[in-house]
Order: sequence, then structure tokens, then C-alpha cells
Amino acid sequence: MLNLRAINQQGDTIVEVLIAIAIVGSVLVGAFQITNRNTQQMQQAQEYGQASKLVQSQIEYLRNASFNAGSDRCFGQDGKATSTAANCIVNSSGASSTAVPNYTLSIESSDSTNYTIKAVWDSATGNGQANVTTYYRL
Repeated sequence: MLNLRAINQQGDTIVEVLIAIAIVGSVLVGAFQITNRNTQQMQQAQEYGQASKLVQSQIEYLRNASFNAGSDRCFGQDGKATSTAANCIVNSSGASSTAVPNYTLSIESSDSTNYTIKAVWDSATGNGQANVTTYYRL
């Protein structure tokens, strides 16, 4: 009967297998880190976009309504100026909320024509507080 196995047939050694596993593991760890960083950057971009929209809505309300810079802090979702700090903490759609990320809106004025509109929030990515500030002149 014929022997179908070659006499000098060799397989991979354990060292070669371990080196291959280490290389594949390194590639997978690198891919995971890149994916994680991209996810965080997308979350930050989304938060900044939402904050910019909220600040823009405050500017629109400021253009169309009366605002008492001495006592008012921001505009509520209904477009009315409010002096209550709790009404200035909103979610991404502008409704009062305590869900993360929540945005604290404020309008400050040095006179009746120059305004600083700010949105501050705790970043969902854990990078501390972030903010968007816009200066507006009526």
C-alpha cells in the first residue's frame, strides 16, 4: 500500500503560531482604538451641533422678543424670557431636562445692544465641560 504522507512534512511550530496570534491581536487592538476614538469624535460633533442650534434659537428669540438683561437669563422653549435658572437647563431639543447631555443656556449683556449667548454642557465623552459662545449685536 502507498503511504500518502510525505516523509519530510512539517507543520507550524508553536512559536510561529504565537507570533501570528500576537500580530492579529495587535491589529485588532489598533482597530478598536481607532473605532473608539472616532465614536467619541462623532459624539462631540453631535453635541457641538446641538449646542450651536440652541444658541441660534436663543438669538432668534432675542431678535423677536423683549429681554431684560438685568434679571432674565435665557428664553424658554415657548420663546418667553425667563429668570429661572432651572428653565435654562435644556436637552438637545430645547425642552427642560436633566438628561445627559443637558445644556445650560445663558444670555449676558453689557448694554442693550451687545449680547453674549452661551451653551455649556458636560460632555458625554467624559472630557469635562464644553461650551459654545456666540456674540450678537442687535
